[in-house]
Amino acid sequence: MKRKKGSGEDGGIRPFYRLEPAFWNIHSATWDDKLLLPEYREHLEAAVNWFAQYREGDENRVLDIGCGTGNYSIEVARRGFQVEGIDFASRMLKRARAKAQRSALKVRFSLVDFNKALPFPSHSFHYVVCAATLQCVKEPLRFLQKISDVLVPSGIFLVVAISPHLRSTIPGKASLWRRISWRIKPIFKAAKRIRRYRREELVDMLRASRFNILEEATAKDQSMRFLTRSHE
Repeated sequence: MKRKKGSGEDGGIRPFYRLEPAFWNIHSATWDDKLLLPEYREHLEAAVNWFAQYREGDENRVLDIGCGTGNYSIEVARRGFQVEGIDFASRMLKRARAKAQRSALKVRFSLVDFNKALPFPSHSFHYVVCAATLQCVKEPLRFLQKISDVLVPSGIFLVVAISPHLRSTIPGKASLWRRISWRIKPIFKAAKRIRRYRREELVDMLRASRFNILEEATAKDQSMRFLTRSHE
């Protein structure tokens, strides 16, 4: 029997994951446009400060999953943490390395397909950051459980889940999608099939992965931010 296009165990989402590194490699050229938005800078600094207040003693190993161009990795490293950033988009990582070098910060960036595995032993990190990454995750519950495994007992996990209403236009610049849509139209069509997370759904998954929610907030762009602690 001939299978319908996009059919399969993942409900038609699979084509997006097959093309996604290409999507984000193209997106790397404009990803840092949002740094021009005061509300994004405010959100980034608030999230990192919120995270850093839970630092205890010499516990400073941080994993940034889906680090992109390194915005969170670099801000966390500036506060004295030892940071490793991973992403599956090589061009994003190239920009991240250049930014860290310009800032004279030692951050390790590695090409990793986190949909397949997190190549770290159990209890490797004291903290994990996952900002605007869940929309790229094929099996979110399994992914959160893997994060719980690489964290030390009672480790801290910061997750930022984006809203579909995030601004994509920077004052004085053309819309991101108008500028690059001709190159990514097939990929963007697949991306529209991706799930968006309701707060209740994300909370349920965090709890099922044995994370205790310490704090939560909603940013001006309607993205959700949760600071959690793994089980002991």
